[in-house]
Amino acid sequence: MASVGTGAALHIESNGVNKTGSIPVPDTANWLVYTDLVKSNISLQPGVQVLKVVFDTASPSTACGDLNWFTLTPSATNAPAMRLRVGLSKTVLADIRNGQPAPVAFGSVRAGAKAPVRTFTITNSGRALPMTLGKIKLPKGYVLLNKLPKTLAAGASAAFKVRLSTAKAGTYAGAVIIPTSVAGDTAFSFPVSGLVNKAKKKAPHAMTAAPIAATAAPAIFTAAPAQTCAGASPRSYVGLFSTRGRRLLE
Repeated sequence: MASVGTGAALHIESNGVNKTGSIPVPDTANWLVYTDLVKSNISLQPGVQVLKVVFDTASPSTACGDLNWFTLTPSATNAPAMRLRVGLSKTVLADIRNGQPAPVAFGSVRAGAKAPVRTFTITNSGRALPMTLGKIKLPKGYVLLNKLPKTLAAGASAAFKVRLSTAKAGTYAGAVIIPTSVAGDTAFSFPVSGLVNKAKKKAPHAMTAAPIAATAAPAIFTAAPAQTCAGASPRSYVGLFSTRGRRLLE
């Protein structure tokens, strides 16, 4: 606002109702010198608002003031509010917006390999009231590793972990849904995506057999009886024995 002289005043109406009462217009002593005019604790009902700036009285210069711009800033609320972040590393957290189109990526991994895990942190950024949390819903292919508390006090945080299953190859995408009591939202949701590639085929192992060592050749011997009968011709015996001494052929 800019004004020359004192005595000017204005008020602000919403849908025809005076919401501020009379506000003095500051004297800047020059129509080209502006200063901020701030009015706090204005309560507005939900819905469409028609705002009007009404100049009530003028200054001795017969002018009320020069309005350069006008803005509304929401004040902090006691109602619960959710802030959700995902860990990109041990020290880096990225904010997630409710309903954002960009998915939280779990990356690409082969079937049967170590499953990727993402850690998400929920904070109740409200000033006073607790926030209730429902059962988290996950798309196919994802596993919840721990549960959230049913309520989260103002200023408190809680973390939950989600794992992408690598049991079967495929593309896994969908929405993570967190029921909540945040004003204006019955749930907080965001997309996730991950790719599980087929496992590599293992090359067959070559089988080699060591040659079996040859055994000793069987022994052949001739044995003559110590005595012979009178008139009989001497006889010779040929025996084939194995290496264990067993006779195989006579």
